[in-house]
Formats: sequence, C-alpha cells, structure tokens
Amino acid sequence: MPKQHDLQIVDNSGNDVCLLDNNGINIVSEDNLKLGGKIVDYRRSVDIQFGATIVAGPVCIVDDRYVIESIRWVHADAYDAGSSLVVGVASPGVTAANSTAQHSSAINLAFTVNTPQTATITTQTTMNAGDRVCVKNVVNAANGAANGSVLSIVLKRVP
Repeated sequence: MPKQHDLQIVDNSGNDVCLLDNNGINIVSEDNLKLGGKIVDYRRSVDIQFGATIVAGPVCIVDDRYVIESIRWVHADAYDAGSSLVVGVASPGVTAANSTAQHSSAINLAFTVNTPQTATITTQTTMNAGDRVCVKNVVNAANGAANGSVLSIVLKRVP
C-alpha cells in the first residue's frame, strides 16, 4: 500500500518535486524549492556518450549555480597507454582548453575496459548560469575507439 503524504508537489512533466510525509518530513525534492529560506538539495546528472572519437570542448551549459560533485568514466574499448582526459569548468569567453580542472589527476583512458573510474574532485568551482562543463586536455584519444565510452558528471545546485 503506498504511503500517504500530506503534501505532494509535481513538476510540469509529472515528476515528484517534493513529498512531505504526515510528520512534515521531506522525502523527495528535485527543484528550486525553498524550505526555511534555503534551496532544497538538488543534483543533476549529465551523461555524455561518445561516438567514434573524443573531442575537447564543452559538454553542457549550466542553467543555475552548480558545483561538480562527482565525475565518473567507463569505456568499452582500450586506448593506448598514456591516453587521458580532464574535465574543467569555463565561464563565458574562456576556451575549453583554458577551463579550470576540477579533479586532481587525468582520467586514464587506458584503464581496464568496462571498469568505471571515479575522479577525485579537488576544485569545486561554483558555476553560474551560462558557464560550461568542458572536456579538456584529451591525450592520445585518437588511438582508441570511443564507442561505448560514457562520461558521467553529477552537478549539485548551490545557493
């Protein structure tokens, strides 16, 4: 039997934005909803599946204030030793190549096939609407097959 809720807020797509149980405790929140004057925690996942090659450049433009919370990578085909990439943040007017790296070491494209890697976030640049998340410093990526490669970036909204 479904749990009863005192308050349910649904977005235009029919997704639950906020559920408050009978005690007023927030169960789910996924929008720019404010409780007690603070934005309710919100995360957004950006998943990029690459075609035949990996090219440096922007992968998304943010619509609000975010930080990168996590970066994960997995590939289905091996790359040459030394193949790598870096994820950065760029404000308007800054190229992907000059974006600010968000993790401590490059993602190893020669890592074990079909084994997810998690980058260690060392810089959490606060992005504003219009800033971009970029792939930069792609090294030797032409020496492998990007088909089946996925870069997953979790953005966390910040007030």
